[in-house]
Amino acid sequence: MFTRNRRWLFTGSLLTLLFFCLTAYSYGASPIHIVVNGKVLDIPTKETPILVNGRVMVPARYVAEALGATVSWNNLIPAVVINSEAKNDSNSEPTRLGSSYLTNGRDIWVPFHSIQQCFGAGTDTESIGENKYVITFGKNKIEFELGNGTAKANGESISIPSAFIVQGMVYVPVKMFQPFGVRAHIDGDTCVLQRN
Repeated sequence: MFTRNRRWLFTGSLLTLLFFCLTAYSYGASPIHIVVNGKVLDIPTKETPILVNGRVMVPARYVAEALGATVSWNNLIPAVVINSEAKNDSNSEPTRLGSSYLTNGRDIWVPFHSIQQCFGAGTDTESIGENKYVITFGKNKIEFELGNGTAKANGESISIPSAFIVQGMVYVPVKMFQPFGVRAHIDGDTCVLQRN
């Protein structure tokens, strides 16, 4: 009887091991490909798409670049920022922010990343010290510090309402971007940014 139980235990263990090996082989044997405009993207093996909880996870950089967009990392938010050249040129379509804004009835503050959406491709942001930030777009540059009522727009000081952080998100005053043609207005419960 003891040998009979051992045999069943051995057989059960062997079948379980075989099941897991075949399952692992079947998942490894058929990689997920990304096809953009009829072309299969060449993605390094360590960054190939994977299936997680029934959803396919793909590397944003390869898809965005295949569609002609630029990809960068914004440490301030933190977020992956994808910009397309076709979006937000001068006299662009308005950027609708929904309720992602703050106002005191006189001034409007918007999330830092929404300014990036308004200026489009080529917009870069970086932290240059504790509470100090730089935004560059084209040949323009804005430097500001959280809690300080001034900023430098292309080297010239401008008076602005202070930028600040709420729940980990940097909010900047729209007035800081007025020299570059950005305007904001409230439409119902939505903030709308427009670049002239």
